Amino acid sequence: MDLALRTAAIALGAAVVALNLFDVFQAVILPRASGIRFRITARLVRATWPLWSRLGTRIPDGDARENFLGAYASLALVGFLIVWVAGLIFGYGLIVFGLRDEVHPIPNLGDAIYFAGVSFTTIGYGDFTPTGGAARFVALLAGASGFSVVAIVTAFLFQVFGAFATREGFVITFGTRAGAPPSGLTLLETYRRLGIDGDLDDVFEQGMVWAAAVLESHLSYPILAFFRSSHDYESWVAALGGLLDAAALRLTLVTDGATGHAKLFSILGRHLVHDLGHTSVSPGTMARASSDTNLRRHARD
Repeated sequence: MDLALRTAAIALGAAVVALNLFDVFQAVILPRASGIRFRITARLVRATWPLWSRLGTRIPDGDARENFLGAYASLALVGFLIVWVAGLIFGYGLIVFGLRDEVHPIPNLGDAIYFAGVSFTTIGYGDFTPTGGAARFVALLAGASGFSVVAIVTAFLFQVFGAFATREGFVITFGTRAGAPPSGLTLLETYRRLGIDGDLDDVFEQGMVWAAAVLESHLSYPILAFFRSSHDYESWVAALGGLLDAAALRLTLVTDGATGHAKLFSILGRHLVHDLGHTSVSPGTMARASSDTNLRRHARD
């Protein structure tokens, strides 16, 4: 095998492996928004969500449309895993192809990718055997990568769905007070009608705790923005918009009572909108994902 072709295969394979492992690190392990422009999963979302949302908006039935749009986030997570696994197997396959003289029997490109897949999944049929030191190291590295990626992605899924449940718990309780879809004016009217205006401070206090949790989780895992609420006429973006509206109304129109909690939530809520607007997913994309325009409107404010 020509030395230049062998070297090119090893170099390209190493680059593919490094790119996928780096993307796993950025998307799953790094607990903050990444400033890296080129990321496989971020580009996958940018490429697929506009098409998915365009198809969804053409569905005339409301329930069917919501079911179609709501499936995107879960399918995207599956797609991430498929892309990472396929990319790593292909990258290791190229490296093995470059080291084909150290594998018995000598594989072609398809066999090298197959051997990399068997090593990655730790199946080990034994029909191909690494005989050289470099090939053995690559086989061990592929097996370790496969085990690690599956374990990390499993933990990632638990984190994502846990954060989703925490987010939606507040959205549901807020909807009982502010209506569905939630409105800041409805919230103030409900508390005035029930004679519990003094408890509005508790709502803004709970809102600050919720907003801080949303800020932390959605910056760490931007895919959470695409998880739609399980209940009709509710969304986390609408809840955020309703709270910001309620805080603004209390600060500008309500003359009796303290406004400190409303002011504090207004500061934190605008901070949440600002930070989420600078993640790897554009604010316009996130707003469309949640089927609400409040995020863009408050971002301008």
